[in-house]
Amino acid sequence: MTHAMRLGCTFLLLICFAYAESIVPFSPKPEAQPKITLNFLRNKPKGIVRDFYIWIFLGQDISKAEADAAHKLIHRHNSQLFGKYFKKSNQTSENKTTLGRKTICQRMSLGELLKQDAQCMGYALKLSDASTLPQNKIKEIATKIAKTNPKLASQMQILASKTPLTTLLKSTPARFAEIFNGVDLSYRVKYLDQKIAPKRLESLANQNNSAFSRLLQIIIMNPNYPNLHASLAHTTKITAPDSKVLFYLGLNALKLNQKKQAIVYFERSAKKLKDPIMRDRINFWLYLATGNPAYFQKLAQSGFPSIYALYATQKLKQKQNFNIAYDVFDSKPAATSRFDITDPFAWLQMQATIRKDVAAALPQLRFSNTEPHYALAMRRLHQFRVYYYIRPYKEFFGIYDTDTQALMYAIGLQESFFIPASISHAYALGMMQIMPFNVERIAKKLGETPNMFAMFDPRHNIRYAEFFLRGIRAEFGEPIFVAYAYNGGSGFMRQIKERKDLFRKDNPLDPWLSLEYIPYKETREYGQRVLANYILYQRAFGKDLQVEDILQGLLR
Repeated sequence: MTHAMRLGCTFLLLICFAYAESIVPFSPKPEAQPKITLNFLRNKPKGIVRDFYIWIFLGQDISKAEADAAHKLIHRHNSQLFGKYFKKSNQTSENKTTLGRKTICQRMSLGELLKQDAQCMGYALKLSDASTLPQNKIKEIATKIAKTNPKLASQMQILASKTPLTTLLKSTPARFAEIFNGVDLSYRVKYLDQKIAPKRLESLANQNNSAFSRLLQIIIMNPNYPNLHASLAHTTKITAPDSKVLFYLGLNALKLNQKKQAIVYFERSAKKLKDPIMRDRINFWLYLATGNPAYFQKLAQSGFPSIYALYATQKLKQKQNFNIAYDVFDSKPAATSRFDITDPFAWLQMQATIRKDVAAALPQLRFSNTEPHYALAMRRLHQFRVYYYIRPYKEFFGIYDTDTQALMYAIGLQESFFIPASISHAYALGMMQIMPFNVERIAKKLGETPNMFAMFDPRHNIRYAEFFLRGIRAEFGEPIFVAYAYNGGSGFMRQIKERKDLFRKDNPLDPWLSLEYIPYKETREYGQRVLANYILYQRAFGKDLQVEDILQGLLR
């Protein structure tokens, strides 16, 4: 082998290693993020989209006057906007911030705050902090702040009583919920997690207070309240809460082997339900509680592609009853629309057109780069009776293996229906809804300059999402765990895995019960829908995954 050949082979090997170690498949880097002007903001319609652009504007090198002018344009105020505006609007010539006394008090530690006068404590003391103090100290402070914060003082008087739970049970449902939610967990466990007479619980629950109804579900889902769980499991006459709270009362009873009470609450929940997914859940749990195959048969006939319906059709070997479409075009569409898919304001206008006259909007969207927009309009045209599991932007998704594609499509469908210019209320961006702080973190790791607007371009959004997913897939593995982490954060998913009461092999109701006990409604339902999406997308790639096999893999 000649020296030149050796050099050539070495060069090829270096290229191969560089490719194997590359962070993402090749794609042009995003351009530098363009500057936003005040005139640009003034000429755009108010709403979440403009608020996001105001958030970007407040992060630029602007004057206090410009920050004040932009602040007046905000449609919906939030902590992100306030944080950036506060930095700009409160800067003095010495680059220092002048704070009011209330803000100063609110920034104090608890120990420092307790040394202050009644006004400062009234400004800043929280019930959660107060509940960690000795009862004699709680009583002393309650007396001190009676005039500066009478509401908190009244709440603290209850905490300082000899029997706080007895006092609370004599109050209103709203008061009970307010204080239970306000105090520290350690206080709840010590003073409030006690056996309560079923009749008293039924009386409070049936006063139709929404805060107390929500509290019932919170209590049931938290493993720290075994005495309250037992008390609720022996009730049968709670009727006022909505379908979901009644459903969780049924789960709690079934978990504690009170099948009769569980069936009562499941049936009561069924009479109030409005959500098709909820119907599937109730039929599934009624089947488990009663053993009656009629409920399982109903589940198999569901018109909604939930994991419960998928499970039933697989177990019974029946054809699904919901209408799935993997292709939205009946013939090859033109390549590129004049509609700018990367412009959030253009998407706002198109949404208005679709709502006004969906049939008129369809010809404007029958292009390969507007496949998601076309499918969204078709879904509306078919009155949401057809479930589109489209695979758009194959030139960008298709560079990954089919397992990765199935997971990314499953998430993208749930996040935004693949609309490239999507912006959420929390400013999650693009079709894969990547949060700005993750855009910055990923850009840094890729050696790129962060560009939030580049997330409206499918090629960059997909590339960043795959990079983000790669880390959480390596850590959590199972698709539903990855979905929980994608929605709720990796820290949240680590907490789930650390809990000893979830996904247990020795629990006959698991893994299904644990799916219902994931904290946070959004993340709980998100995970279930992404898992169903994943199974259906894997089917499009020729893999017939079984719900039961996937869920059994979660047990430990």
